[in-house]
Amino acid sequence: MSRSTGFSSAARGGRRFSNNGPGRARNQGGRNNTTKPTHFLCLPIGHHARLRETISSFTDGLLRNTPALPGLDQSIVIAPRRLHLTLGVMTLADSASETQSPAPSRVPASTAAPSHRTVSDALSLLSSLKPRIMELLVGNRLRVPLQRMHIMDPDGGDPDHAHVLWLGPSPDAADAHRLQRVGGECQGLSLWGK
Repeated sequence: MSRSTGFSSAARGGRRFSNNGPGRARNQGGRNNTTKPTHFLCLPIGHHARLRETISSFTDGLLRNTPALPGLDQSIVIAPRRLHLTLGVMTLADSASETQSPAPSRVPASTAAPSHRTVSDALSLLSSLKPRIMELLVGNRLRVPLQRMHIMDPDGGDPDHAHVLWLGPSPDAADAHRLQRVGGECQGLSLWGK
């Protein structure tokens, strides 16, 4: 059986989310010049039949709860076949040609915008991380028990504006600590060779 890492583009369909809720762009009106993420890195887990059945039964029960749970509605529950562990989000160009401006910039290098990275750059980075991650795991599988459930921070703290429901490990679990070490290693690297 082959295991793969999902590398998906937000631009290729599906619901788009920002801190402003589904489908609302964060950069409207020029108020915020931060670049929106275009891709996310994930480990697909929706192929596990037992997990799909368990999660489906669990979320169906939550949705039937009376009174309704604040912030929980069908719009934030994904189909069990799409279950994944999100490892990170990033802003990437699909190809090197998308990162090049039509004319050379006259802005000094110290004030120029950071160079854009491509999907190919990110895939190379992932390949370079594998040996260190394997070393951290010392030959053991990383198990991530899904013991907690919450919603991502909604706009203004109002649970009725939630747009992502997540499951994850208890922060006190041994496997959660191993997962944090792996994540910390990835975050601690100079990701683009700076």
